Amino acid sequence: MERPDKEYLEKDIKKHKPNLLTPIINTILGIAFIVLMIRVTIYNDINPIYLVLVILLMLIFIGGSWYTSFFFKKKNRELTKDFEKETKLLFDAVYELKKGTYIEPKNPVKFDIINEYGDIQKVSYDLEKREFIPKIEYQIFVNLGTTCAGLVVDYTTLEIIGFHGMSPYSIWMKKRVVMPDASKGNIKLNMDGFNKVKKLTLKIMNQADTYYDKKSGNLAIGDMKKTSLDENIQIGDNIIVSLYDNEIKCIYIKLQENLFDK
Repeated sequence: MERPDKEYLEKDIKKHKPNLLTPIINTILGIAFIVLMIRVTIYNDINPIYLVLVILLMLIFIGGSWYTSFFFKKKNRELTKDFEKETKLLFDAVYELKKGTYIEPKNPVKFDIINEYGDIQKVSYDLEKREFIPKIEYQIFVNLGTTCAGLVVDYTTLEIIGFHGMSPYSIWMKKRVVMPDASKGNIKLNMDGFNKVKKLTLKIMNQADTYYDKKSGNLAIGDMKKTSLDENIQIGDNIIVSLYDNEIKCIYIKLQENLFDK
């Protein structure tokens, strides 16, 4: 994964630098023109309706000047800085994953269901670091979707013990997300076809998007279309794994409502 061109980002930030001088000058000119038109209307007995129209046009002109020169540029400048920050965080996260053994399997990665409740720690989201927490040191990691978030696998038992990783919320898609009914339990990684090595990352569901419902706080990674053949396992207080034919179809996580403004 390549870093974005730093010079381009700096130019973009500079281009969107808010400009106070232009809207202030335009405000002064607009007010002066309104005052002039008031005098002209009074001394020349002009229909007041024209004065009202001129005032409305001047107010639109002044408001538009403030928006385009200051508020719009300020917003775009903040978005550019956020993009630069998220890109760096994502680059660093990918770099960390690829320091170990990183595999994008050609064959499906399977999971076995076990009856013992996983009871993994409650998952939350760190807005500043753009990552799911708590962070857990891992030896085997199942990376899901288009980000660096995923399931932490215990090296000895191969059971899921957590969910964490970097996932920039700017790419989360707005969509209604409904948590499915689920039975408590856990899932266990089937290592058939893989060598069990430390610092192993298995990348699956490469094209899976992340969806976030601001109203409910529900988040989903993967395919939310529900079928009668789905097996939904609640592996922790606020996380459900949906399996289809022993493959992960979707991950559901209950986060807080209105995590961010977007």
